[in-house]
Amino acid sequence: MRKWIGALLALMLLMTCMPVTAEESTEAELIAAVQTAAAEKWSSLTEKDTGWVAEWEARTELVSASVDEKDRVTLVYRYPTVTSGVGARETAGEDVEGYMTRAMAGYLAMDAWETFEVVGSVTRGSVKFSGSKSPSNLRSAVKTAAGKAKSAFAKSGFTEAAGGLLIRHSVTLPSKKPADGLTLEPLDSDYAARFATSLGVSGEEAATRLTPFMLLLNVKKVDTSAGLTAAVMTVNAKSWSKLLEEAEALAMAQLDVTVGAPAMTREQLNALLAEQLPEALLTAVYGQKAKSTTMTVDLTLAVNGDYEAACPDLAQMIALYSAAWEETVDRLAASAATRDFYIAIDAPETGRLTGTDETEENGAVRLSFELGGDTTNNAWVRILKNGSDIGTGYLAQGSRLTFWVKPGDYTVVYGKGGQWYGETYLFADGGEYGTFDVTVPEMDRNTVYLYDSNGPLTVTAVDWHELTGAD
Repeated sequence: MRKWIGALLALMLLMTCMPVTAEESTEAELIAAVQTAAAEKWSSLTEKDTGWVAEWEARTELVSASVDEKDRVTLVYRYPTVTSGVGARETAGEDVEGYMTRAMAGYLAMDAWETFEVVGSVTRGSVKFSGSKSPSNLRSAVKTAAGKAKSAFAKSGFTEAAGGLLIRHSVTLPSKKPADGLTLEPLDSDYAARFATSLGVSGEEAATRLTPFMLLLNVKKVDTSAGLTAAVMTVNAKSWSKLLEEAEALAMAQLDVTVGAPAMTREQLNALLAEQLPEALLTAVYGQKAKSTTMTVDLTLAVNGDYEAACPDLAQMIALYSAAWEETVDRLAASAATRDFYIAIDAPETGRLTGTDETEENGAVRLSFELGGDTTNNAWVRILKNGSDIGTGYLAQGSRLTFWVKPGDYTVVYGKGGQWYGETYLFADGGEYGTFDVTVPEMDRNTVYLYDSNGPLTVTAVDWHELTGAD
């Protein structure tokens, strides 16, 4: 009796462990079983896929499930069928942003779908799929749709526009170095503003700074085979450090002939550096070979205007360039601070600078100037007759400056100093300036001494700014 009871219990336990058949399952259980089997199969089929196929597979989704009268489960999936919004032969022209917006409108909206039915049955706890409606067939359909999208966004018109969206030129550079130099037009300020964070500046300054930089970059190709969020842009790049090196050298040379260099503001020094860019580009563009580099681009971010996030590699390159620009301006400022406010030039030899001597035949006599006891300075002298300038001259230390003038009353304006800054600025505001009247007798060889103990002369101080008109 105990043996029969044991056998009966064993049979009951075995029955509880047997799989549930379709007839014994609820619709929910059938759907769950088929859905799980489909998901497992889908995962094994797609785990190694990449690029467009992987993206389309990730976007594929279950939209409904049902069970028919024969307990067959139908799973309805949908997958994207979007493609480019521009024609295969259409090009961007001047409207790169508009072209890219139209081309990617469907992709960004992701509102075009195709459906596919996967049909499975549960038999003795295992799921079998219908031959033409299996996860493998679904994958084939998705791969076909992904391939069409990939092909549409690989057209040359689109890839060229994709590169032109991020890297733009304000002018077209000639293939050979132009003999008459370059004329730069600034990039559009709205475009430059897209890189304001990387540049660290905005507005016109951003456009000014970015214009020559972009001319150093030429897009060779844009590869969209990995998808629009991971496009690979190949760029031929020339050295921006060479550009700044050349511009700095030219700017330093300009400081050599710039009045007021120590007082220049950072804004003025930025402008001075920018003025050198067209000439500096000649060396940077035509004097070196380009190096090829690749950058990953998320075109979905680029088409929405977030260029820096779309291409971190480009943003970082711009940031390094702009930081080097600031360092260049720092060096210009340091150099400017050490310079004379006015441009020192080689002093002329003692003699007339302007005007013409009268002749001895016409009754002229010699009127000479010396520094006398002043053994440090040089001098500049102007002679006026009734308010009219009849000439100027330069008097070097230890020499004599002589004019031939007719006897009469004259006004003399003079300046004394060490460093000569030319006839515009004379000895600058550190010099000594004065005026006095002098009567020239008919006797020859009259001498006036330009120093403090010069006897009968009554000297009136003259303001250098009023004399020269300098700031």
